[in-house]
Amino acid sequence: MLLDVDNGPAALTDSNNAGLYDSGGIAAAHASLKKEGVLAVWATKEDQKFVQRLNDGGFEAQMQRARGRLAKGGPHHTVFVARKG
Repeated sequence: MLLDVDNGPAALTDSNNAGLYDSGGIAAAHASLKKEGVLAVWATKEDQKFVQRLNDGGFEAQMQRARGRLAKGGPHHTVFVARKG
């Protein structure tokens, strides 16, 4: 499952999206995935607290940094990758 909503858990532009990133939203995502399913969440910046919430919610989570394009100078993005055990 890939979520690309708002600017991520630490950079909301619409407070109505906050429920996607709290413990309830994480629990809903966890429940919807099969064993070893993967949740990926795009964001504009890192958020270690979100990684901890994912881990607390039953995922094995990590942050991955990526550039928006291959050439130097492209914007940096964060993708949270969380695997259901």
